[in-house]
Amino acid sequence: MSNEQYPAVLDGIELSDSTEAILKKNLLCELDHLSVIEIFGKDASQFIHGQFTNDVESLAEHSLQLNGYCDPKGRLIGLFYLIRLPDKYLMLIDRSIASNVVKRLQMFVLMAEVEFEMSTLHCIGFIQQNLKKTPSLVADAALAPLAVFAGSDSHILTMIDGLAGKTPRYIAIGNDRQLGPVWNALAKDTIACDHSIWHLLDIRLGIPSLVEKTQGAFVPQMANLDLVDGLSFNKGCYPGQEVVARMHHLGKVKRRMYRLHITCEEQPLAGDGIYSAENDSNESVGKIVSAAKIGDNEFEALAILQIKHKQDKDLYLDDGDDTKLEFLNLPYKVKEA
Repeated sequence: MSNEQYPAVLDGIELSDSTEAILKKNLLCELDHLSVIEIFGKDASQFIHGQFTNDVESLAEHSLQLNGYCDPKGRLIGLFYLIRLPDKYLMLIDRSIASNVVKRLQMFVLMAEVEFEMSTLHCIGFIQQNLKKTPSLVADAALAPLAVFAGSDSHILTMIDGLAGKTPRYIAIGNDRQLGPVWNALAKDTIACDHSIWHLLDIRLGIPSLVEKTQGAFVPQMANLDLVDGLSFNKGCYPGQEVVARMHHLGKVKRRMYRLHITCEEQPLAGDGIYSAENDSNESVGKIVSAAKIGDNEFEALAILQIKHKQDKDLYLDDGDDTKLEFLNLPYKVKEA
């Protein structure tokens, strides 16, 4: 992002200052961890419908859905939001895995008329806590959850949350010229921050993320993708579909994703192992999906854990057994059978 159009310095929010107070404010987040991939061509819809975990063909224009991309073993190698526009699709995906996912998709194009392009578009996020201070560009869009609005100046605005009392969150997408005025308009009644708060809200909503270190580590149900509308069991074939469907129909999901409060000195990282003192082997019983700092030596995290070890009293991270892990509630019920 250009410093000519965006603030050179953000407001310097530290989550450890007062997480709960910060989360009561209207926030403007620089989502520089996201890349945008453009998908277009006559066969785009049909092709990606046969590649992704969700029902792409049912996605209406100017709508958004959470989606995944698996390898033939049913393991997630991509996790992203997919936006359908009249002339193309947009994938909002973690920057660390974006190019790898594009290269893999291109391997299977063959004779299909579909193209994938790493876009120069950027993303900024807006968290709307105080509805009395809704900026006009958000109010005028009158967005419903998972709906997409294309602005007159060609920037794109979408609401990714807002159902069932959830705090409305928006993502604006565009180039530097388009997003500069958007940032300035939003910044009037908001606190500017980096993407760490965005990650924290994802954690509290139980929305999984995927980075390079965790590619190929989980099947969709382990990451609760079936519980957050990111997985369809009725759409037909895609890579790994047989493994995912068999696990669903036989009820053999042995791992699930949980929300944790972690007390430790070092920031937990995606892919870090979780161990149990009650496990006879030295193998991990779970892995960190994502984590955000909420205080001094305090973190909230999503972690995928073997269900049979959920009740173990002595769970700890792989950097030592001086860590403390406690389970927190998710906004949906985790199916453990």
